[in-house]
Amino acid sequence: MASMDTTWLDLFHRTTPEAAARIRATGVFTSLENTGEIFCSTARDSDHTAGYGSAVIHIRVPAGQARLDDEFERDDGTYEQHFAVPARSLGLHNIVE
Repeated sequence: MASMDTTWLDLFHRTTPEAAARIRATGVFTSLENTGEIFCSTARDSDHTAGYGSAVIHIRVPAGQARLDDEFERDDGTYEQHFAVPARSLGLHNIVE
């Protein structure tokens, strides 16, 4: 269990509606990559995540479990970050909505 001073990341994982239903029912995230990781964004919706599925799962993970994979500057000067998270480290306790 994470300590009280853990920094948490709110991330959004896009997938198909069928996979989202399975994840919400079981808490099991399946990696489609040979790395065993799932990929998430700090943005719920963006041009960079379009095409990865119409369903979105909001997860919260300790920052130490996530690896920064990519970063994009937005038109407003803020950044959207994409993180890789080990699928085996996730469960129902990480799902926010």
